[in-house]
Amino acid sequence: MNRIRLTFTLLALWLAACSPVGSLTPTPTAASLATPLPTLAVPPSATPLSPTSRIILRYSSMSFIVEDPPKVLATLEQLVEEAGGFVTSASSYSSSESIAYANLSARVPPEVLPELRRAVLELALQVQNDSMSSQDITNQYRSLLENQADLIQAKETLHRLLSQGGDSSSIESLILLHDLLQQQMESVESQLQSYQESAALSSFDVSLTQMAVLPPRNE
Repeated sequence: MNRIRLTFTLLALWLAACSPVGSLTPTPTAASLATPLPTLAVPPSATPLSPTSRIILRYSSMSFIVEDPPKVLATLEQLVEEAGGFVTSASSYSSSESIAYANLSARVPPEVLPELRRAVLELALQVQNDSMSSQDITNQYRSLLENQADLIQAKETLHRLLSQGGDSSSIESLILLHDLLQQQMESVESQLQSYQESAALSSFDVSLTQMAVLPPRNE
């Protein structure tokens, strides 16, 4: 059982233990307590997947020998922008005393990745590495959506309890539980956003190295 479902189970047990048992003592309201109540705004849920939807992460890594790495790097940056992507990092180094090199990392729409890879291959004098991989994260994504739904339900229950009031120790326990649920909610939302962004734009990494110039042979 993961942490989120465990937290939800603990909340259910806590609610059962705190249910009224017919006491004639008036229950203090939340407004009468010194501890301020947190704002329990429930964030909108992420868009659920349809039964046939899949979330696939794609990664491309390429290494080439080229004549002029900085020049080819500039061409690659232009190709990425024309393909609807963006460069996350780019660097190059050239010197008369050593071999030049360049590196580029970018994010591009998955549908243009094959065409972009073919265009880049045409710029190479020699291919050192050309790899492409994918990862199906549909199950992980759906599990996160289920966890998010559990957290939203738990926070709605907390909201109702806090609005009803109670003794100060109970209110403080609810607030502590709210803080824990909030932390878990933020973690789940961050993971969902990361998955969505990674699925929308594939990783595209390219390394460029200058062709080594051999010294003239002595006759």
